[in-house]
Amino acid sequence: MKSALALAVSCGIALLTSLPSQADSQSFEKQHKTDVIHRVAKALEDRYVLIDKGKLFSEELLSLNAKGAFDETITKDDFIKQLNSYLRTITNDKHVSVRPEQNGQSNSRRMIRRVASSDSGTTNGGQRRVVRVATPAEMDRNISMRSMMGMPEGKSIRSEILPGNIGVLTVSDLMGSMSEIDSAMAKISDADGILIDLRQCPGGSGTLSGLINSYFLPEGVEINRLKRRGQEDLISMSQKLPEGAKRQLNKPLYLVTSSFTGSACEALSFAQKYHQTGILIGETTAGAGHASTQGLAPVGHGLSVFVPDSMPVHPKVKGGFEKSGVTPQIEINASMALDVAYQTMLSRLISEQGKKPVLVNALTNVGTKINRHITQHVTDSLDHKDFVGQYDQQNRIVMRKGQLHWVSAQGRYYPLVSESKDTFLSLLSSKDISVRIERDETDKIVGLSIRVGTQSPDWQYRAKVDAA
Repeated sequence: MKSALALAVSCGIALLTSLPSQADSQSFEKQHKTDVIHRVAKALEDRYVLIDKGKLFSEELLSLNAKGAFDETITKDDFIKQLNSYLRTITNDKHVSVRPEQNGQSNSRRMIRRVASSDSGTTNGGQRRVVRVATPAEMDRNISMRSMMGMPEGKSIRSEILPGNIGVLTVSDLMGSMSEIDSAMAKISDADGILIDLRQCPGGSGTLSGLINSYFLPEGVEINRLKRRGQEDLISMSQKLPEGAKRQLNKPLYLVTSSFTGSACEALSFAQKYHQTGILIGETTAGAGHASTQGLAPVGHGLSVFVPDSMPVHPKVKGGFEKSGVTPQIEINASMALDVAYQTMLSRLISEQGKKPVLVNALTNVGTKINRHITQHVTDSLDHKDFVGQYDQQNRIVMRKGQLHWVSAQGRYYPLVSESKDTFLSLLSSKDISVRIERDETDKIVGLSIRVGTQSPDWQYRAKVDAA
């Protein structure tokens, strides 16, 4: 047997850091910008999953620099924002981005584990050799991906039991530890049905996605296959669970998604849908279907670039979800999707277990909640129709399935809930984001302002295009 490198694949780091960041506000010299741009271009050419496109993206970026596209930016922060804006336009890939290096970022190399491969194919006749991804048996279940990347710690996953003995696993990201998942799953192991709420999850670790999948698949099942640029395919198999953990193989499973659900969390929903082990309810996911087995590439001057070098495909459909996303079997507005999934699960359990009072009462209560939500949607669609429009060149407000949404510069849809007449809180975002509608002295809408963090005093203004 040959040995191979198996990695905890990073599927969503770029998405997790796509919101405004705190970077250096001091001046950034032209030569520094040129250095970074050339290194980013080199990383695109050397790493991007689609070789021909990587070379094309590299050439386009160098051409923009030669034409003076970056000459006007003064600060490092502005340069990062402008560079990422161009990278989004050039690549149309939600993962490609430049960001300041995090403390301890080099620790990401600790994700690499060397294991013996028992699934190696041959290279005769041009056949690609495939390598089985390592199971986490040799990995410390208490080490989080955040610590590996030098990022602040935080809680990624929580679980609870709803009336009717229905377990809910809420995943805000896949940047935590395996033990965090094990603990959350243990709390709902005796539930009669399970809901996985992925609406706020932009991505994270492919290893953690595979671990959650393993709770709902028999051991040794191929979850997906990671096609890597110029290297062997990596096969992700359902894992052996820790001692005492229970597989949830014969219980109803619903996964709740939104247009914000990205990358490794999309891979989780993708696998469950096409293994026909889970039903998806909500919105089509973000379509961030690429991944990286190499992590961040340093590009100098305290910056790194994330360039995906691989893509997960499902063994049954032989394709992935880049750009297309994963479409639910039951499509509904994301803000209502968890309640609808709960309602659907209760109805299923009543059909299987009979009209138990606890199930009937829970079904009545969630039905009332959904009806109130629908009524509020109708009211909001009438009251807020004037807010719809383009704000600067990168932000929009749209009415989608009866609910107001802010569409960010990254093309992400965030449902908005009203806090006051003109102020809204963004749902399904990894940070607390407020959006405030701005009016002139005649009460005409002239723009919007965005604030990251509920306690932040800083609002970033965006002029409404048709009001300029």
